[in-house]
Amino acid sequence: MIAVYFCRMILIATDKFKGTLTAAQATYIIRDAITSLCHDEEIMAIPVADGGEGTAEVIASTLGLTRRDIAGCNAVGKPVKAEYFSDGCGKVALDAATVLGLTLVDEADRDVMHATSAPLGNLLREIISREHPREIYLGIGGTATSDGGAGMLQALGATFSGIDGEVTPATLPSVTSVDMSTMIELPVMHLLCDVDVPLAADEGLPSAMTFAPQKGLRPDDAPALRAALSHWSELTGCNAPFSGAGGGLISGLMSRYAPEYGADTVLALVGVDNLFPDVVITGEGCVDEQSIMGKIAGRIAAYARRKGARSIAIGGMVKPSAALSATFDAVYSTLTTPAPTPSLRLHLTALQVAEDMKWRDESRVL
Repeated sequence: MIAVYFCRMILIATDKFKGTLTAAQATYIIRDAITSLCHDEEIMAIPVADGGEGTAEVIASTLGLTRRDIAGCNAVGKPVKAEYFSDGCGKVALDAATVLGLTLVDEADRDVMHATSAPLGNLLREIISREHPREIYLGIGGTATSDGGAGMLQALGATFSGIDGEVTPATLPSVTSVDMSTMIELPVMHLLCDVDVPLAADEGLPSAMTFAPQKGLRPDDAPALRAALSHWSELTGCNAPFSGAGGGLISGLMSRYAPEYGADTVLALVGVDNLFPDVVITGEGCVDEQSIMGKIAGRIAAYARRKGARSIAIGGMVKPSAALSATFDAVYSTLTTPAPTPSLRLHLTALQVAEDMKWRDESRVL
């Protein structure tokens, strides 16, 4: 039980619940539930994102960008309908996941050793040709690839020596050098990362390898992928923080552009630093230790600490740990609430959060 004294403002800032609810849908479901039981507080609801899928939409809503549809291919070469957002005057936002997204590849087709980030490079070429942007906000997370971004660079015009054909993790060890001076000219790139991990690390430590199993990495291929990413880090001279985000997607660009915590950039754009909440409620599809590697839930908790506010997380799935307990004042799972739909489960869980906020004259106990 935690005491929240003299609560005046509740800030609800929630990411998507992947595959079920957008950030806006989730945020407003929680808002409506909290508002129905908390009548005397100021309640602010702001959809947020952390550099993963859905980031471009949140940025577009904040900056007044308009959606544009565009054809593309996914990480294994199958056609997909992609999107980006533009104001027509120099600002563009897009997610790498609009073409490279894990959810765009059938589970049976996931093969991280042969998936390529080239479709993102091709998409960027087309967008730059169409829009002539001065700056691009690029959400990095949620990809089905772990090629270090080599495929993207190749599609953007970088010259690879040592191979003849497409660069994938399977062919990456054969690359002897890469010349990025032959790439097309890029505008200012805001590289919005959802996790802070290096490209390569010793086995058992967080890196791009941490996320490869969900992308279709077979255990027998793990040594080969680890070697490929280590080789790529040596070629690019980059194994810095954030270089492993999106399967290493931006490692080759980090000599030109500084990566950013996507969550921090979004929070700055939506203006929450001007707010002084007493309680902050956040959430995403899965709340676990990855959530505190830079994803929105963990960054919201850090924001709450800076503001002297309590933080509450709601997850579709929750994997309890000591680290989560140390990060959030309370964590709720929607899966503990029986209901037929994800939206109703979230609504009922948010009602439980509100019910747990027992008011007294001097304090509220959560």
